[in-house]
Amino acid sequence: MSPADFVQFTMKFGSLPNVESESSKPMRSTERKMKKVPNGAVRKTAKSAAKIDSEEALGEISDSQDERLDAVDALVDELEACARLSLEQGDADGALQNVKKAIEQLDGRQGRLGKLGKLHALLGAVYDKTGNPQGTVSAWTTAVDLFEKNDPPLLMCVAGISNNLGYMAKRSGDFNAAEDHFLKAVKIMIAELGEKNEKTALVCNNLGELYLATGYPDQAREAHMMALEARYEIFGESHPDTAQSHNNLALALLKLGERIPAKRHFEKSLTGFGSLGQEYAYDFEAVVSNYREFLEEDDSDLSEEMSTRVRALLGKG
Repeated sequence: MSPADFVQFTMKFGSLPNVESESSKPMRSTERKMKKVPNGAVRKTAKSAAKIDSEEALGEISDSQDERLDAVDALVDELEACARLSLEQGDADGALQNVKKAIEQLDGRQGRLGKLGKLHALLGAVYDKTGNPQGTVSAWTTAVDLFEKNDPPLLMCVAGISNNLGYMAKRSGDFNAAEDHFLKAVKIMIAELGEKNEKTALVCNNLGELYLATGYPDQAREAHMMALEARYEIFGESHPDTAQSHNNLALALLKLGERIPAKRHFEKSLTGFGSLGQEYAYDFEAVVSNYREFLEEDDSDLSEEMSTRVRALLGKG
């Protein structure tokens, strides 16, 4: 499917209901955030100078000004590093203080949109860690705006934060906003990375979960199929992401009444998680729960067989 096809497919279904709704038995970590903005992409453009109209303007910048600007950049880098370290160590207050100081240092400076975007993305992560959804959304929205205004735009940073904003919007029940954010992320990732990419697959999975939760199983099937095809090509069958996509696609197919292919994907999900051992026993049990409900409509003996399989995997005899 081409990027144009995907955009046409996902945009033609109208507004999503702005109410709380959840798909049946969602897998753990069905949606994932991309909290770490790619440092390399930002660093390459953060130090780009603002456009200068003439060579004379360059000569007007004294050596002392150059040194002062370099000192500010060094201070900002140090404050950012301290904020990240504080966040890793669980010191959210320290992280918040340092990242705010870094943002203040760059306030009003030209040629620093990418760097400012990176700092606001970090600020959003700090707010998210402290359970401040309003602050998180505000900081990440500002980050996206700065990344888009950078010359050139930092598209992959836009995509990563847009995915996070989609996650936040879905969690708050604003499904229209969630769709907009996920679609922005998907369109950029398909254009920049292609369909068969791990990050593209992640956002397709999140978009599929949104459509399944809001009663659009056709769109959910399309998005989950794209995620599954990418993950199978990248990881193969014995990988948790591939197993997750089999389960999610099965749920979408079940909503559409396509029971035979749904059964096949449930089985592949069980086989995938089952091969990964105890670390993924919780996921295996979640798929079993979904599959048991499916089987109980047809064959109670097979449902009991599933219970035996999960007990064996969990070591519960």
